[in-house]
Amino acid sequence: MSRPIPDHFSKAVQAGNALRAGETVVSALLEGAQKSALAFGEILPRYNAPTRPVDPANVIGLAESIAELGLIGPITVDTQHRLLAGGHRLSAFQLLTAVPEQREWQWAEMFPEVGVKGGIERLQALPVWRDPIPVHILDFDSAADPATAIAVEIAENEKRRNYTAEEVQSLASSLRGAGYRASSGKPKPGERLLMPTLTAMLGKSERTVYRMLSDTTDPPPPNGRIPAASPTGEGGQDGRLLKAAKKWLETRGPNMIDHPVRAAVEVILREFGSERNS
Repeated sequence: MSRPIPDHFSKAVQAGNALRAGETVVSALLEGAQKSALAFGEILPRYNAPTRPVDPANVIGLAESIAELGLIGPITVDTQHRLLAGGHRLSAFQLLTAVPEQREWQWAEMFPEVGVKGGIERLQALPVWRDPIPVHILDFDSAADPATAIAVEIAENEKRRNYTAEEVQSLASSLRGAGYRASSGKPKPGERLLMPTLTAMLGKSERTVYRMLSDTTDPPPPNGRIPAASPTGEGGQDGRLLKAAKKWLETRGPNMIDHPVRAAVEVILREFGSERNS
């Protein structure tokens, strides 16, 4: 007796439908977020483990940029004020809301295995933040729905990446005016570097930030070249995938006129290919 052939295509469709339904719920939560402000002590730890660890270097850079420019993206919490998204930002406020004399031991408590990069002077030089912290409150309880909490964290971090090149260039200009240097390598005592701060603020890679600053006077990286853009050209990963899809359609497509896989490939080529040519 032969075993039934698994219907992988149907399972993929079901998984895709479930994913889209989940994205719809998360999008509705984010769009309906209540703008508010909370004291640092009112923001509780997240219910579930974060999807990414907190980077100490990013925390210092964020604390310095928040002190100069304020908070760009509010921290996201649930109805119980538990953290959903913004772990780096909340850690930065943990330092900013403490008096300078307490920041060294507080840093040691937050990151016991990491020394203070750049010296404790960077932390002690920051002004004390006394205002409430901007937050977005989403209408659900993360303890009752931890899966949605994880989805919100991922979606919120992705949403933070949707900055225009003009916005990034404006931020870079403001930071340069505040004394940040567009140089590479280990910072000198008291020196604050532009690129690490921008990547921490925006949640973008240095490659992406360099690309968005390509029309400004920022110097290229140490090797003298601006890093290549994310591989979306004909020779990049996305280009190779599209090329393979076109080849499949030309070679096997004619024999699969009514097959759902052919229809899926045609949709990918039509939708994704049009985005790349727009």
